[in-house]
Amino acid sequence: MSMDGLDLIIRVLKDELSEGEKAAFFNLMRGDEQLRELYFQQKNMWVKTCFAPVLTSSERKEDIHVIWKKISPNKWNQFLPVSQRYAAVIIVTLLLGSMAGYFFNELVSADDSQESSVFSFSSGERSISRVKLPDGSVLNLNANTIVTYHKDLKTQNRLVTLLGEAYFEVVHDEKSPFVIDFGAMQVVDLGTAFNVKANEHSDLIETTLIEGDVDIILNRNRKNNLSPGQKATYSKSKHQVVLMPSDSTTVTAWKNNRFIFKDQTLASIMEELSNWYGAEIHWASDAHKNERLHLNIERYNSIQSVLDVLVVSVDIEYNIEKSNGDLKKVIIN
Repeated sequence: MSMDGLDLIIRVLKDELSEGEKAAFFNLMRGDEQLRELYFQQKNMWVKTCFAPVLTSSERKEDIHVIWKKISPNKWNQFLPVSQRYAAVIIVTLLLGSMAGYFFNELVSADDSQESSVFSFSSGERSISRVKLPDGSVLNLNANTIVTYHKDLKTQNRLVTLLGEAYFEVVHDEKSPFVIDFGAMQVVDLGTAFNVKANEHSDLIETTLIEGDVDIILNRNRKNNLSPGQKATYSKSKHQVVLMPSDSTTVTAWKNNRFIFKDQTLASIMEELSNWYGAEIHWASDAHKNERLHLNIERYNSIQSVLDVLVVSVDIEYNIEKSNGDLKKVIIN
């Protein structure tokens, strides 16, 4: 494996490639066993340690290339199997990037070897929680989200339930699929990054693939495979899945504490505001619900600030009701 392959993997992990370039990379990876092995080794180590990927600045690239040249491939070919040679390169890259890396608080440090071990996590209003599962996978939970996790010792599947929205960075394990179970629909993943949105009062479950491979399975048999940059929208009432292109920047904006909406209806925007701010939304009229808008604003602004931006584009008025100083209801006129 050349350094170009490792550089490309780092760029994928840093999300520096276009959607088309990422799709081309994962298509290439499917047919290249060595590239696939190196990718998952690098991704797993990055997810487990939460080091920021490296080799993107010219200085670090120069450093790693110098080290690469000093370590003779002929020497380690004599003593190390292929997997360990890759691991040596990975360790070097992590050491060079250690100043840029960080650790997060590990909310779970537990052994999932017991069949009865079920772990539950939740996040409240106006908060994002970052948790580490017993298998090393990392989850970001959007506001008002509940996740449970356990490992089925009979099937070896890693089983998850979700209510709300979460961004998953799953540690690769071909012998232990990672399954998010919604009953009639399942999201099955072996090791990748993706976003799932399954709000309690919505008919839709949205799965957006950022990198890797994900299968959407209906009724335990029908399967749809997602490619990076695609979104699968499942209707609970119609029991149907629709695949479509997706803008990952918009989908994952919440992770960076921003609202980014592109050509979305006012109704869907207000649903997001309701979830984040913990306010009920009441419509005095349906006249403006389907008007489509663009919005890019920090989520830590007050809801009044966000609404003031919206009324510039839409002919609406609003009233905010509070109880004991807490936001309770927004009425759209």
